Amino acid sequence: MSANIKTTPLASLDWAEVLKQIQNFATSGSGKIEISGLAPLKGSAEAEQSFRRIVDASEILGTGTRPYFESLDLYESWHSRIKRKAVLKNLEIKDVRLFCLETLALKEAAESIESSHNEFCQELSSLLMKAEEPLSAIDQILTPGGEIRMDASETLYRLFKEKESLSKQVETTLDRLVKDHQMSSLLQDKYVTTRDGRWVLPIRGGMQHYMPGVIHGSSQTKQTVFMEPDSVIPLNNRLRQIETEIEDEIERLLAQLSEYLWNLTPAFENTQALLLSTDILLAKAQWSERIEGRPIQFSESEILLAEVKHPLLVLAGKPVVANTVRMTEDKRILLLSGPNAGGKTVLLKSIGLAAQMARCGLLISAGEGSTLPFFNEIHIGIGDSQSVGEELSTFAAHLKVLDQASKLTSTNNLILVDEICGSTDPEEGSALARSFIETFSQNKIFGVITSHLGPLKAGWKAEDPILNGSLEYDLESGRPTYQFLSGIPGDSLAIQTAKRVGVKESIWTRAIELLSPASRARLAGLEEIDQIKNDIQTLREHLKKDSQRAKNEKEKYDSLIQSFEKEKESLLIKAQKTAEKKIEDMIASAKAEETFKRHRSLQEIKTQLPEIIKSRPGTGNSALNSA
Repeated sequence: MSANIKTTPLASLDWAEVLKQIQNFATSGSGKIEISGLAPLKGSAEAEQSFRRIVDASEILGTGTRPYFESLDLYESWHSRIKRKAVLKNLEIKDVRLFCLETLALKEAAESIESSHNEFCQELSSLLMKAEEPLSAIDQILTPGGEIRMDASETLYRLFKEKESLSKQVETTLDRLVKDHQMSSLLQDKYVTTRDGRWVLPIRGGMQHYMPGVIHGSSQTKQTVFMEPDSVIPLNNRLRQIETEIEDEIERLLAQLSEYLWNLTPAFENTQALLLSTDILLAKAQWSERIEGRPIQFSESEILLAEVKHPLLVLAGKPVVANTVRMTEDKRILLLSGPNAGGKTVLLKSIGLAAQMARCGLLISAGEGSTLPFFNEIHIGIGDSQSVGEELSTFAAHLKVLDQASKLTSTNNLILVDEICGSTDPEEGSALARSFIETFSQNKIFGVITSHLGPLKAGWKAEDPILNGSLEYDLESGRPTYQFLSGIPGDSLAIQTAKRVGVKESIWTRAIELLSPASRARLAGLEEIDQIKNDIQTLREHLKKDSQRAKNEKEKYDSLIQSFEKEKESLLIKAQKTAEKKIEDMIASAKAEETFKRHRSLQEIKTQLPEIIKSRPGTGNSALNSA
């Protein structure tokens, strides 16, 4: 199931495709619908809470299990009947059972996360209903396939057993009649069947008068009459009665179970809301993992997107060049220039999507340490905005978008404009574009604007909040590198491209002559700019090498620390054992010395005793005599 997503200005930012991809990770139709309406939150506090919950939900995914919530799409049908105190049917109770099973699976997944910092999992553990109890009640009556259990109650068990016994008796009686030689002339076929729930025999047409019993119909050709012999009528009567009693008992059990489930209505409603929000949250977490998403910090005065990427390109598994973009209150308007297909629009959309995703509480495809304002408005002018209904041309519609953007004020608003005033006369377009940009800068808003208009790239004062930027282009290969260069304007490279593809020299040299003095001067300065770009590229390569070397050193240092910690722990354990052994030896020695001292004292006492005491028993008289 895929919900329809309305076309909005955000669609030109690829927002509709982002929502569609997040929807694909939801397991319920209800979750997909909710995701299709994903909108900005009320403020940065709510967005930061959303970041934390997505990170918490990722821990559940880290267990290798993604709980499913297919029962949510069946919820309304049975829940509405429970609220009306209706007696649920087998199939509806089977759907309740699935709801309970998915609730248990989520609770087990949440409780498997031992982290005390995971508030989301703690919330699930405490707020989800105790689904074991209704599940046990259901399983006592229904099989997993939704059939009534024969032993659902003592009465039902007895009735089923009696029915089974009577059915065998009827079959045995009829089988005996079928095999009776005297009956062979009466039988159309030697088999037993049923009509209207009663066991009968197929008798030849016209021979029914010779068979005592009740007729229950005949074949279309009237050649066979189905008769119930008198000998089985009492048994069949009892069988029909038992079937009625079974149906009554089943109805009683279902009514009893339905009433029990009705008492759980509040618990079902609370748990349904939790399952739905969890399905959406896990979809966001899965999406975040695929795009290498991270939370950001909100700042009122700075845009810092470290290694930002277009999330849909990351999701598609394409090699993506990451760029770092920094804008401050002093440099709030980024003016991107450079040749066609150089990556300007992709970078523009990457920045815009990061801003939109962040204010909707989604992790963004950027590196750690990224910061953004929480934008109240993101005003977008990308693509063809013409309106036949309003009789607006492409350029007129473009101007209308720019005029609306000129009414925004403060740094909590962002404008994104692709090819500002680029589809009209270059001189007038440049003048209009500069006027709009000056207004944007006076209104203190953040903006990212792309343009091919040469006059826009120069003439700005150092104190103006305009930051020139470009996407690098390799002149030798003629291919873009998609690397963002901050502070350096880009060139459209029309004449350079003409040279590279082999256009006659007389044509492109004449084109240079036809340029205005300012354009010729700018073209002459391209070599200097290219040298600056090469220097930047060299510095970037050195920085990458230094960063990699630092990373390797850090890993080596961390490894040494781990080895040291292990060795320290081993030495401590060894020292502890040695100390324990020494203490035990000292205790043993002390005990021995104590015993020896006690023994020596006894000996001394003994030697000091009078002779009469020291004499052995039986020698006392001789001692006295000698005395």
